[in-house]
Amino acid sequence: KRDLDGLVADAHTAAGGGTAADTGTALHELTEAIDSGRTLSVVPERWTGHLDAYMAATAGLEMLEMEQFIVNDAVQAAGTFDRLVRLPDGRVVVADLKTGAHDPKYPLGVTTQIAVYANGSRYDPATGERSPIHPDLDLTTGLLIHMPAKAAPSCALYALDLVQGWGAARLAIAVRDTRKAKNLCT
Repeated sequence: KRDLDGLVADAHTAAGGGTAADTGTALHELTEAIDSGRTLSVVPERWTGHLDAYMAATAGLEMLEMEQFIVNDAVQAAGTFDRLVRLPDGRVVVADLKTGAHDPKYPLGVTTQIAVYANGSRYDPATGERSPIHPDLDLTTGLLIHMPAKAAPSCALYALDLVQGWGAARLAIAVRDTRKAKNLCT
C-alpha cells in the first residue's frame, strides 16, 4: 500500500496537482527571506511583481517574528503562525500570508485560524513549556496578507475580527464534541 501511495503521489505531482501548494510554499519562503532582511540573490522572474507588491503593501509593518509554533489548549489545537506584526498604530497582531484566489471573499477559515493562534501560547516542544505570545498582543484584530499567486501581481492587507473568529473556533469545538456524544438516544 505504501508503494502504491507513493506512486499515486508522484503521478499527482507530474500532472500538476501539487502546483498550488508548491507555489504557495515558494512565495512564503521568499517573503520570509525579505522580512528577515536577507538579500535574495536569485528571484524567479515570474515572482518579481508579486514580491514588489508584497513589499509595497507591508512597508508600514514591523515584522517582529516569523513561523512561531503555538498551542491552544482551550480548543486542543496547535500550529505555526506566519508573522507577528506591529501595525503603524502600535498594535501587535498575528498575521497570515495567503496566496489563494478567494481568501478575502471567504475569510471565516483564516479568521478562525488566526484567532486560535492569537488565543494560544508559545510552545517549546523540547520542554513542554508554554509562554505568552507577546505582552502587547491585540486579541481583537488579526491580519490577512493576501497575495494571490495565480493572478496579476498584487498584495492587499485585510483586518480580521478575531472576536468573531474565536467565537467560531469555540463553536466548531462544541459541534465536534456534540457529534461525538454517546447515549443521545435512550
